[in-house]
Amino acid sequence: MGTIGIIGIIVALLLFLILVYKGVSSFIVAPVCAIIVAATNAMNPVDTFYAFAQGLGDMIVQLFAIVFLGAILGKLYTDTKSAASIAKTLTIKFIAKKEGKAQVRIAILIMMVIAGLMTMGGIDGFVLTFTTFPIAMIIARMVNIPRRYVPAMLMLNCAFMACPGAPQIDNIAMVGALNGEGYNVSATCGIVPGIIGVAIVLILGYITLTTMIIKSQEKGEAFDAAGIDAPDILSDDTKLPNFFVALLPLIIVFVLYTILKLDVAVALAAGNVAVIVLAGRYIEKKDGSRLKTVISSLNGGANSYPNALTTVATPSGLATVVTSTAAFGLIVGALSSLNLHPIMLCLIVICVVVALTSAPPVALYVGLPVVVGICASKGLSFNAAALGRVAALAATTFETLPVNGMCVLTISLARSTYKDSYLPMFLNTLVYTLIATVIVAVLCVVAPGIAF
Repeated sequence: MGTIGIIGIIVALLLFLILVYKGVSSFIVAPVCAIIVAATNAMNPVDTFYAFAQGLGDMIVQLFAIVFLGAILGKLYTDTKSAASIAKTLTIKFIAKKEGKAQVRIAILIMMVIAGLMTMGGIDGFVLTFTTFPIAMIIARMVNIPRRYVPAMLMLNCAFMACPGAPQIDNIAMVGALNGEGYNVSATCGIVPGIIGVAIVLILGYITLTTMIIKSQEKGEAFDAAGIDAPDILSDDTKLPNFFVALLPLIIVFVLYTILKLDVAVALAAGNVAVIVLAGRYIEKKDGSRLKTVISSLNGGANSYPNALTTVATPSGLATVVTSTAAFGLIVGALSSLNLHPIMLCLIVICVVVALTSAPPVALYVGLPVVVGICASKGLSFNAAALGRVAALAATTFETLPVNGMCVLTISLARSTYKDSYLPMFLNTLVYTLIATVIVAVLCVVAPGIAF
């Protein structure tokens, strides 16, 4: 039964990836694959159902604050025109003054800065795509960047998702998983190697994307809107919030969460209040009432979070079923037989789980307890800060295989195709994140004191 059980797990996970890639909802695919795992592991179907529901529920509880409040913050940044203010100020000050190749290089750098500011300010990655898409289209039109590169421009924030201190899912899940195992870590753990890893992804991604765009332009490729309506904030005379006022709520979230170590829910709630107080008057009025206008914006953000939250959390139901099988115990046993440093074991486990589930929080909440358990059984000690940072970075690697929902979303928003758009995304979000993770892991092994 052990061999059959392992085969069942592999088949179920591969089927999950294939069907989701083909467009079948993960809400349907995940429980079907859980049934396959149960059938091949002689599990009670009723127990399997409740195990699936329990895993899904636990993940929703863990991620509710970051996704719900982050979604509202993203919507408020769009409706108050705070995002437009940041984009317009940086664009006019830096991009408009350049020409040719220099303009492309500055444009991509500015897009990276905007994505980084919003990511470090707590706007959920899923929501951030919608917040920055109009900005990416405006910059692409201004600099004559072929539209097929817009998805890669939207993915420039990937380097910041596991950045030390970022109020994002990767850090939240890593902290929750390790703290649940009795290790006291924070989102800033492994700050030095973490920043090195982020810098590697940023530099390699920037060089790759700018080089590809410039070569395409030299071949005669040009921007084509393809009927996509993106407001031109450069020529629009609509009054926008002051640049520094627009930045302040993001700074508040970062300071409260990263520096003062307050709960992410408190930090994001404070950020939302700050946006409303500082820039609420810039939301277009509805029915002549400022209160109704703000409520409408809040409703828009709140209505967008359920899909994002359940999309991220659903694979955890399947993961819970898988980890409850005897076959999974055999897999863990095989991993424990590997004579590896705990940091390297962590890298492998997290990368494998995230590749199979395309869900970083699942990889962290499932993979980290496995690694900790193996280390405990073998009497191995490890630097928890280093382990946590490597785990968070590893969760950003094989997440963006073509099946990933963010890849599908960004390519569809730009009305492009995988053939035209996926290569720079693949390099930046998978190859370069993997290179950075391996380098950080090696640094933490040879110089453990670097991580604290």
